[in-house]
Amino acid sequence: MALVTCPDCGSEVSDAAPACPKCGRPASKPLVAQVPVTHGKRNGCLMLFVATVVLIGIGQIARPSSSAAPGVPTAQAPVDSTPGITRVGLKRAAGDWAGLRTMPGLAKWTCQERTCVVMYDPAIWGEAPFDLKRDITAGVGIALAFGQHASYVELHDNLTNAELSEYLVRSDHVAIK
Repeated sequence: MALVTCPDCGSEVSDAAPACPKCGRPASKPLVAQVPVTHGKRNGCLMLFVATVVLIGIGQIARPSSSAAPGVPTAQAPVDSTPGITRVGLKRAAGDWAGLRTMPGLAKWTCQERTCVVMYDPAIWGEAPFDLKRDITAGVGIALAFGQHASYVELHDNLTNAELSEYLVRSDHVAIK
């Protein structure tokens, strides 16, 4: 049995009663069901609970899986070990490698392990603007990364052996000295 509100007098009446005990309105006319009043505090708690569940779910999706035992590395997305080659493409990297021997200013290069040292003409280097020096260093570095699998390339002054620039293959980073 539920309580309903009498539309004539507003009293609470059992839905099984034949009439309103206060005003006598017959029950043959449908009585309005009483809607329970919800309090803001209760709704606020429910909203807080829902928001917490949603944030925890988002955190679980965004966090990498840690199903492996502690100390055991988990599989990660492969890292591009030659981003310079990826940036210019294999065809251009192969072309740079093929043209390396005839590059103006380049005297010679030697590679030991995965480090290459390139001897470069200081007169040509000295006349080149900064952007061209950067491009020369990156081009030589990408060519040697392609042809010699170098991971680090230094350009040196052909006369004094002073370091002119360096190229880090793993980060596609050029540093002009």
